[in-house]
Amino acid sequence: TDHGVFRSNGKDISQWTRISWNRPGLPIVKGKPFRGQANIIGVSDDEKYVYQVLRMRNYGINNLKIMQSIDQGNTWKDITKRFGKGDEISINQYVQQIMFDPRNSKRQWFLFWKTLFYSIDGGKTFKEKKFNRQVLRSAGSNAMAYDPVHGVLYLSQIVKVLRSFDFGETWETLKIKPCANVGGVGVLDNGDLVLGMRGALVVIPYEKISSGKIEPEMVRMTLGEKTDDFAMNRFDFRGIYCKGKYIIASTFATSRGSCNSARKLGLLFSNDRGKTFKWISYNLPWNGIGSIDMRNGRIILGAKTLYTTTLDKFMKGD
Repeated sequence: TDHGVFRSNGKDISQWTRISWNRPGLPIVKGKPFRGQANIIGVSDDEKYVYQVLRMRNYGINNLKIMQSIDQGNTWKDITKRFGKGDEISINQYVQQIMFDPRNSKRQWFLFWKTLFYSIDGGKTFKEKKFNRQVLRSAGSNAMAYDPVHGVLYLSQIVKVLRSFDFGETWETLKIKPCANVGGVGVLDNGDLVLGMRGALVVIPYEKISSGKIEPEMVRMTLGEKTDDFAMNRFDFRGIYCKGKYIIASTFATSRGSCNSARKLGLLFSNDRGKTFKWISYNLPWNGIGSIDMRNGRIILGAKTLYTTTLDKFMKGD
């Protein structure tokens, strides 16, 4: 949340403990423990690493501190200096995503708007990769995903998708066409690439990614063709989440659209690597899905607050 990081009591998600206040290692501000904003967190699948990004000035994109915990948030260590920007990170950019290699959590990526920091030693050291305006333009980076099977890192951006085979040191632009409003990227367990685009949800088989050609059968779902879509100004697929053979995608309504009127459409869900999809209807009061996670047979949605259901119920649309 804006002002706290919480940890569930194991699999019991009805009980939560705040791990961002009054914990050893957290900053002391004017003689008092830090109780400001901690907006972005990252947790490795094996829970060996937990990160939180602290805003030392509320609602600012500068004066950031990166805190690391290797004991599930019981104690913290300020590792900001390891990013090479001093005691606080002030580069006029904010952290957009923190990601880990699911097979080796020592491999870690911190994506800012126009800069990527990555580590291959569990956060002991970081390398910085800056993207120039020609690559990222004014839109900045959108999202990243990692394919641990083939060792490929993907970075989606409004008008292009980038690929790296060396954890982010060097990049190539994929020849994907058409490529418009790429707002989400995901990778399935077989290496297939999932893209959320303007009007289309696309699944590209791994062996056809390099060619860049989007064939008709790769477009698994379309959006923006019905009257309801136009009425709610909803044309994009965003928030692509992939885990194993599962795909969850949310739709995006611009500021002119009504999130409340869009909520009945719900999320798009596939349990067969995108061969088939179904809409999952729900009655949440807010359609803006900020985060999605799946573990221990449950799906957790971050939408103004936390919502959860079992995978079985989710597949049934309950």
